[in-house]
Amino acid sequence: MKKLLFGVLIGVAGLGFYACNKNNNLGADTLKASAKELVATDAKVDNVVETSSYESDIFSLGSGSITTYSAGLKSAELVGDMMGGDRFRNMFEHFPNFKMHYMNGIIPNLTVTTTNGDYPKTMVIDYGDSLVLNNGHVLKGKITIVISAAPFVSGSTRTITYDSFCNDSTCISGTSVKTRTKDPQVKFSENTDLTVTLANGTTIHRVEEHVRTWVSGSDTEFNPADDVIELTGQVIVSDSKGNSYSKIITTPLVKTGDCKFITKGVIEYKNSTGKFATIDYGDGTCDNKATRTTQDGTSEITLGRNGR
Repeated sequence: MKKLLFGVLIGVAGLGFYACNKNNNLGADTLKASAKELVATDAKVDNVVETSSYESDIFSLGSGSITTYSAGLKSAELVGDMMGGDRFRNMFEHFPNFKMHYMNGIIPNLTVTTTNGDYPKTMVIDYGDSLVLNNGHVLKGKITIVISAAPFVSGSTRTITYDSFCNDSTCISGTSVKTRTKDPQVKFSENTDLTVTLANGTTIHRVEEHVRTWVSGSDTEFNPADDVIELTGQVIVSDSKGNSYSKIITTPLVKTGDCKFITKGVIEYKNSTGKFATIDYGDGTCDNKATRTTQDGTSEITLGRNGR
């Protein structure tokens, strides 16, 4: 039944989202762990997933600058890239805020493959064995992005695949498809199927339906300092310990380019018996705290080590 539900959510995302809300019967009724434990773990996973998603955005939404820069390169420089160099490293010297996103200005290796110099394009972001963000996250592995057309054109898609990718001690595999909507605001619908593996070996399957709105910063490529993103939607979760539940964003989550954590928003956790928990990320202040509420009461949780 779970496999069927996941298939329906992926194949008919909009219909599945409507039906779930209409019936208010989200996920299975299996909870093996306490609600307090589930929410604490899930909140940390959310931050890891959002950090990883933002990495794919900051590169793929900057494809305009990459195209302009590539067009000005000499043929010898292009050949050099095919032999393992990074022809974009000099380009990023012109984006100091982007370099500050990474510790000591050491950025991941980027390669881009195009079709006759145009779309579709394939980007591979290679973090190697260990690359540190300025906020302390340590990334490794690769993110591959296939871009069908200019990212801000209605209907264009970006397909993101995680390849041996880890954020700190949490590893992610799977695919996310982000599609530019027709909305005049900069919005992307997302359908994501991810498997997250924690340091203790627990695996968590997440089927996500989101709408990502760039409130600001989408028009300044490779400048995390002014990026503000709102996230709405829902996630169906099941893990290797036998827990299955759903979560709905009831107040949009806010992710900024210069903060390590989600800074604002509310999520409700549900199963077939109804709501069993909420988490509130606060008022927009960049900190590592959130408020968790279960039937046992309300308490503060720590999302991870502090740092911007």
